[in-house]
Amino acid sequence: MNFDDIEMEWEKGDEEPELLTEDALHFERVKKKRDELDSEDMSELIENPEKAVHRNSMAGPTMMFAKLDVEKSGLKRDDVEDISKIWQDKLFYGRIHVTNYVIEDDTILVTLQHGWEGHELRDFLLEQEHVKSVTWDSKEYTRKKTNKRRRKKKNKKKNKKKRRKEKEL
Repeated sequence: MNFDDIEMEWEKGDEEPELLTEDALHFERVKKKRDELDSEDMSELIENPEKAVHRNSMAGPTMMFAKLDVEKSGLKRDDVEDISKIWQDKLFYGRIHVTNYVIEDDTILVTLQHGWEGHELRDFLLEQEHVKSVTWDSKEYTRKKTNKRRRKKKNKKKNKKKRRKEKEL
């Protein structure tokens, strides 16, 4: 029995994309991304330094470190591991495939096979409740804190201006 002949028989009538394996498709996507990065206009990188910092990471696998604020929230290592699993599930449902590792009581290593999804991952991590900072390619990003008091004061001022305008009319 010649298995090569059997395989060729099965492949008859199939289109070329149907014959590609998942690994071959993944390799093609990564190769395409690398080619896109190589053909990028350098003036665009000068205008957007953020893109230049992560240029190499975006062509293949990358990793980030999410630092959690365990002191204020009172999280223990088990809680951090649960949070890590929840993030992994949320990202998977959002079609971003990551692998998380709790490497310290307050740090989660997040690996990403498709580096071109790195900006989305960074933004996701910074939006999470207990995240203090995210480090990607030795560049640290901190979570932007919103001051509720400032927002309330701004809203009060806006409301006062509206009332004044309404009274004038």
